[in-house]
Amino acid sequence: MLTQLLLILFLGSAVLVVFDEDLFRSLIYLSLLSIFIVILTYLYRAPAVTVTVAVVNGAISPMLFLVIMSKIGVLKGGVDDVEET
Repeated sequence: MLTQLLLILFLGSAVLVVFDEDLFRSLIYLSLLSIFIVILTYLYRAPAVTVTVAVVNGAISPMLFLVIMSKIGVLKGGVDDVEET
């Protein structure tokens, strides 16, 4: 029952990542998606995979997305405010 609930939450957050227009909220949904993946891999008794997924998807990917979003100016005022070079 818990696994089915986590799979439904997993699919719901994946849909939100794809269809949300705000990139910052999509990043939050992507982090939730990673949390659900970590819990599911732990429940399936794959500890090595769980640790790897937790490190890569839980820390490295969101930081990388935040750096990229700040470089292109999405965090400051949106893509429309960025001047083309």
